[in-house]
Amino acid sequence: MFSFFVKKNEVVVDCFTYYQAGFEFTPIDYGSKFIPEWWKKTESSSGGVSTIKSCVGLIDYYKNCLVIPSWFEMDLRVYKEGDEKWWDYEASNQFVDTESSHTRESFKGFSLENGNNVKLTSPWVIQTKDDVKWVWNQPTWNLREHLSTFTILPAVVEFKYQQGTNINLFVINEDNLKNTIIKPNTPLVCLHPMTDKNIVIKNHLISYEEFIQKKHGASSMFLMRNYKETSKLYSRKKELVNNKEKNSTCPFHKK
Repeated sequence: MFSFFVKKNEVVVDCFTYYQAGFEFTPIDYGSKFIPEWWKKTESSSGGVSTIKSCVGLIDYYKNCLVIPSWFEMDLRVYKEGDEKWWDYEASNQFVDTESSHTRESFKGFSLENGNNVKLTSPWVIQTKDDVKWVWNQPTWNLREHLSTFTILPAVVEFKYQQGTNINLFVINEDNLKNTIIKPNTPLVCLHPMTDKNIVIKNHLISYEEFIQKKHGASSMFLMRNYKETSKLYSRKKELVNNKEKNSTCPFHKK
């Protein structure tokens, strides 16, 4: 008897979050849904010369990636060089955490004397059964207004053996205060798979306890010390989202 093997032609990307508003309004999604509005409005030619509207490189960039968008609205401030503070922020919800940001000393060969890390602790974990490497990079075409304030640091990651999706920003303190507003659903990360297989995204809403287990493993349950407090926040958000009268507008914006 002959055995016929069919090459698996897709990679299922399971994305999990405990944050219901993020699950509802800013899910991880295909890059084609985040093509910049300015590009869509660009004419195909200018003075008889083709414009960026026909740039295959840009089109394929979005067609072949998935995007992690901002699940918040943030006012990010980068202070002047020499100020006591390096940076701080205000966010529109409680699901933004920068406590694990690295000090400049931890990567001083790159940070030098005025570069700093802002790590956004993500409420998403990603799992794949396939051992696929992903190129983690900045969606520069979407971030023109933010380029003078921060850069999103690149990497190569995989989601079979680790599931975290924390986002590392790099800011530089200069001679002036820099300030930028990151709006909800702003693309922050593009993930390009190092495979020719089709990518299938599946988003899931789970409890915070399940989230911690997926992110750190059952042996790290000591990380649940803030579980009760976070669960209360989750419950309040869930109640808000389920209330149709209160949910007439996106809950990311300050009221």
